[in-house]
Amino acid sequence: MINNSLFVGWESYDVVVFTITKFWTFEVVSWKIFATLFLPETILFCMIIYVIFYMILALHYQYNRKSVALTLINILKKTFFVLSIIYVLLLTGHYFGFFAQGQIIISAYTLFLKLLLSLTTMTILEVLPNYLFYKKRHFFELPLIFSLASFFMLFLISANHLFTGLMLLMGFSINLYILILFEALNPLVREAGIKYFYLSAFSSGLIVMGVFLLMFVFKTGTFTAINFLLTTQSVVFIGRSEIFIVFGVTLILIGLMFKLSAFPGHLWAAEVYGGSPRPVTILLMINSKIAVFGFTMSLITNAFDSLINIWQPILVISAVGSMLWGCLGAVFEKKVKRFFAYASINQIGFILFGLATGTLEGYRSALLYLFLYILMSISIVNVFVQPHQLKTNSPFFVYLTDLKGVGKYLKFYNWEFSWVLTLVLFSMAGVPPTAGFFGKYFLLWQAYERGLTFLVLIGLITSLISMYYYLKLIKLIWFALPNFALATVASLQISSKSVSAIWIGILAYIYFYIFFSQATLEIFDKLCISLY
Repeated sequence: MINNSLFVGWESYDVVVFTITKFWTFEVVSWKIFATLFLPETILFCMIIYVIFYMILALHYQYNRKSVALTLINILKKTFFVLSIIYVLLLTGHYFGFFAQGQIIISAYTLFLKLLLSLTTMTILEVLPNYLFYKKRHFFELPLIFSLASFFMLFLISANHLFTGLMLLMGFSINLYILILFEALNPLVREAGIKYFYLSAFSSGLIVMGVFLLMFVFKTGTFTAINFLLTTQSVVFIGRSEIFIVFGVTLILIGLMFKLSAFPGHLWAAEVYGGSPRPVTILLMINSKIAVFGFTMSLITNAFDSLINIWQPILVISAVGSMLWGCLGAVFEKKVKRFFAYASINQIGFILFGLATGTLEGYRSALLYLFLYILMSISIVNVFVQPHQLKTNSPFFVYLTDLKGVGKYLKFYNWEFSWVLTLVLFSMAGVPPTAGFFGKYFLLWQAYERGLTFLVLIGLITSLISMYYYLKLIKLIWFALPNFALATVASLQISSKSVSAIWIGILAYIYFYIFFSQATLEIFDKLCISLY
């Protein structure tokens, strides 16, 4: 039974008690508290309705579709800024609880991930108009699909039910499929869209089968209820239906590994990242991973905590495969977006390190490294999404060799870009004293304490390999001759907003780790404790 002390500041409202079965009960707060805690999602839902009506009026009065899309993107950007402020206020207020008969949960953990998701979405919306400015297609429906995908992701983080999580996963996957195909005239984009659609449908099928098996055994899909049955009725349930539980957990986790682009569901990442429009690549690389990681960690801790003997080997194999495949693929990759696809697979392998430990300290390290991964990715990818145009009117930063001489010959024009990009690459490589080094150190240490020595060894080897290809990029930036004349280099301009975002990211994680490392760890400890 949930303690009323969780609902700090809401003592004046009635608490509705209902019974799911004879085994357990939930205490659910009234609709007034629900309306307050889900105010950001309510605002976003109202904005989606507003976007739909605005688009209908634009079609009726034949407004310029490109102008309409840019206007709606600007409105959504301000909306997500407001959402971020509300999430900060909710985090400081300690308002937590279960809703919708235990299918939705609000905690410090979910609010923190929603805050991260809102901030990254706002960053993508910031660079999106610059990207669309040079495109011939109008992208009229882009704001609507983008807001719908974000809406599903926000609710996925709070999902506390197997079937609810499944529906939300399918919801944002369909929207991502549409976003990938927004430049469908490009053959590479069509190929990426088809691959994502079929493989996403396959992974969703695995999750559906796993959900069916577990709900057949437990007669419920609520995480807390499943954990209650496993801990109090273990002889009855596991002894009679062990095979269904093993297959159910395995199928669900394999399906979620696809959504995280982790081994064995990683094969689509390079092709889909490489063929997608650049803003959609960021959405796949960052936002979708925040939402799916939030759901996966909540599932493991709240539902499958007592099944560690089943899911730990799966996560260990996935972590090892992701780190090896990601670092080896990045070594031989030549295109920018495909390179970051392999790099993200490698980074996700390290995040799975923490989950595989099955301890509070491991969960804290995984959440902390996810936070760093987001900061590093936003800092570096924010540049590559910019519509860099050369005098030949061709896109810039398509191949890694386009970085040749950028630091040496561009420093008089955008010196922030070269230096900050170098610092971020050092951090992604795990070079001390950057945040990436501390993040990997915490993960490796927690794995070592849990006796996962083989996992630690693989992590060290892949870290050394990844250091090679990140340092290779730094070599191209500072010590290689450019492929084009200096007069052409002078035409490359990076927006001041992009540079500001990069600086905020790099200073944030250096500041957190060098000056307030212990305070940062305590904050993430409290976030993980709120899961239980």
